[in-house]
Amino acid sequence: MRLSRYQRETCIVFNEAEDFATIFTYRRSWQRYFEAIGNKPYRTNRGGREYHCPKGWIKLSRPAKKYKITSSDAKQGTLFPV
Repeated sequence: MRLSRYQRETCIVFNEAEDFATIFTYRRSWQRYFEAIGNKPYRTNRGGREYHCPKGWIKLSRPAKKYKITSSDAKQGTLFPV
């Protein structure tokens, strides 16, 4: 049985107790990237692969602010670019 696009997800898990992060992904581009840098899959499952990497490799950033909403815009339901 083939998985839908909705079911093919990417999960990144890390906690305070461990020094590494676990990444499970169905994305071929991410799989190629991890294997290109020498990180072999820890586990495979129906096309998805699980990798372990140092937590320092995971970078989270705020999305860029593209729109400014004023109170009158919120009432009217319109957005204007900044």
